Amino acid sequence: MEYIDVPCANGSTFKIKIKSVLFSNASPFQKIAVYDTELFGRCLFLDGVIQICEGDHEVYDRALLRKLRREDRRILVLGGGDGYTAETALRMNLALEVIVVEIDPAVLDASKRHMARNVFYDPRLKVNTGEALNFLREDLSTWDGIVCDFTELPVGGGGKGLEFFSAIFSLSRARLNEKGWIGVYAGMAPAPVERLLREHMGAVELAEVFVPSFGEPVYFLFGEKR
Repeated sequence: MEYIDVPCANGSTFKIKIKSVLFSNASPFQKIAVYDTELFGRCLFLDGVIQICEGDHEVYDRALLRKLRREDRRILVLGGGDGYTAETALRMNLALEVIVVEIDPAVLDASKRHMARNVFYDPRLKVNTGEALNFLREDLSTWDGIVCDFTELPVGGGGKGLEFFSAIFSLSRARLNEKGWIGVYAGMAPAPVERLLREHMGAVELAEVFVPSFGEPVYFLFGEKR
């Protein structure tokens, strides 16, 4: 394989030159691949869609972590099994404790082995393998911030993306400390998710960010518990 086609939301594609295929397999949830590319370094693909690249991950991470504060001590990352968002948060706030909840253990394993994710050995990071909704229902801990780092059609959502997000936002509000914040990756069509977040959190901020490896702008949403 010399090139891989990266699909965009508008129906177009662009090509990324592949140096080598580091991993390619299917889990019970999705197809997982890691490619070493000339332009972006190592890239994680799920079901043929690019998720994160080592070359430009901070553009994505820092957008998603826009609300992270110096005084925050505990944040929850729902999804984010590649570890990049957690790693960036821990670098931005050295006093932070992060818990990642990832439904697919194969994503965690592929990221550790083939994306060189040493962050998983950081004592400030804990990983829970399971469904985000179940975690929020069963763990009654409270958080300074909650990050929703899901794919655009979340694994575990049963194909009911908006119902899934509505339940996530409702439970997240209950688990946030006063003035706690939520950051959400909303993909290329944020309006329905923005409406749901506004219902649960009140005022909502929207940020448009161009992520080079995605080939187009994507959107992030933010709310604060008041």
